[in-house]
Amino acid sequence: MGFKQTLALTLVLAIGLVLIASPSHAQDNGLFPLGQTITGTLSPAQPEQSWIFDAEAGTRVSIIARVAGETPITLILMQSSGALLVSKNTDEEGVASVAQLYLEGGTYTVKLRGDFSASAQTVGFELTVIPIGSQTLTPTPTLPSDLSTPAPETEDPLLPSSRIEIGRDLVGAFTQDGQEHRYTFLGYAEDRITFGLSRLDDTATFDPIIRLQAPNGDIIAENDNYGDSPDALIINFQLPATGVYTLYVGGVNGVGTGGYRVAVGAGFTLRDVEHGIAPHNEPVVATIEAYGVREVWLAEVTAGDSLSVSVEAWNNSSLDPMVEVVSPSGVTLGFDDDSGANSNAILVGIPAPETGLYRIHIAAYNHTSIGSYRLWWQRDSAIPTPAPKTPAPPSIEASSGEITPTFDPASTVEATVIPATGTPAPPLGSSGSELIALSANEVANRQIDLVVGQTLLLYVEGHWSFDPVLEIYTPDGYLLNRVDDVGEGSSYDINPRMNVPIEENGRYTVRVYGYEYTEGAFTLHWNVR
Repeated sequence: MGFKQTLALTLVLAIGLVLIASPSHAQDNGLFPLGQTITGTLSPAQPEQSWIFDAEAGTRVSIIARVAGETPITLILMQSSGALLVSKNTDEEGVASVAQLYLEGGTYTVKLRGDFSASAQTVGFELTVIPIGSQTLTPTPTLPSDLSTPAPETEDPLLPSSRIEIGRDLVGAFTQDGQEHRYTFLGYAEDRITFGLSRLDDTATFDPIIRLQAPNGDIIAENDNYGDSPDALIINFQLPATGVYTLYVGGVNGVGTGGYRVAVGAGFTLRDVEHGIAPHNEPVVATIEAYGVREVWLAEVTAGDSLSVSVEAWNNSSLDPMVEVVSPSGVTLGFDDDSGANSNAILVGIPAPETGLYRIHIAAYNHTSIGSYRLWWQRDSAIPTPAPKTPAPPSIEASSGEITPTFDPASTVEATVIPATGTPAPPLGSSGSELIALSANEVANRQIDLVVGQTLLLYVEGHWSFDPVLEIYTPDGYLLNRVDDVGEGSSYDINPRMNVPIEENGRYTVRVYGYEYTEGAFTLHWNVR
């Protein structure tokens, strides 16, 4: 979050018991207004501001101060007796924080004090206090004297607010018509969030609606139905100010009951759905069932390996998938949207800088589609990467005009001229995927234009036990490399792949056929780097 030219300071007191405060007074050293935001200034003429609040015994307080500017600010908390509880300066990033401070009860003073010894510039601040509920036990209800007569229901259309953290989701329930629940969270100016409300199951009868209230009390966002879904969802909303925001969740027109899930996520993501470890080199089919959801899979990878990931819409799904690979330390290593065929996503040869569990994130583009997908990922550790050498130029006999194949003893493959097989398909693009079916004794030829310095990454994924063979030929028609099966032992894989450094400009030919020219189907994945 970028800092403004004017200093903005937010103090959040998260109080676990009941706090007692009178109406607010802005910048008058008065009572601290709970759930509201105070703005003011500090200057050499008035370098300190203070407020008081009452807290019952057992109150727990969390304090966060955010400062922008060069003038250091000290955050102070004192008891009414004058005993100092907290005195903390802002750091180089303008932040001072104290978490879960236990209070014995009584009257407390909060102070903001500026050090203007090095600057005479007046600075502004924002100050917010938020109560987050009570830790006291709910008393056991008294049964009516006549057990045959039910006790009257107590109407409670608006329950006290609960705290929800950005990046969390909570479940609740509406037990009668007219209920509207509130959830509060601390947000910072210019941050972007996604928030939404959905029914837990089909037994719920309410039509979800969600509203967002800004710290100044204005309703700044509202949604009923997102797309073709009954869920209420707002994606990538930018917060206008720093302070305490309130989510109001309920049913349209106050009608309906049932369980619900409310969530607030950072950026584009509403919430994560954790699936655990994805098996290596085995297709997994899953479904994104709700808008705004990000699917999370884990992959076990060793430092020095590389991994390839393919995500494609499955079973006639309308899903437009995106994929992201994140290292164990949280660094994004690769992201793709439409490099595969039919708007599918594919990442090839992503280097692994460390050993551990890598996260594979899968989501729909702009969260505008849902449906089934198939995930495949491959660890490339045991894959031999040959250093292919371009064979010697062919010798041409003037008398016959025939091209004579040559053999380079230093090469692992024989240089063989590609036989003419009719009109080739249009040249491939820089990346993508293609599903191809072959009859017995049939060969698939695909051409691609490449330049010196590029690297061509190829992967052939055989379907239904099809055992493919992959070849790459130079623009002159000579075999540069051939791969059938890769790996050995537990990493053995019948699906070939290769990384081809390009040392000659021209149109290369990719050739795929079945082992012993059997029939079958496969997907050819390619990517030019």
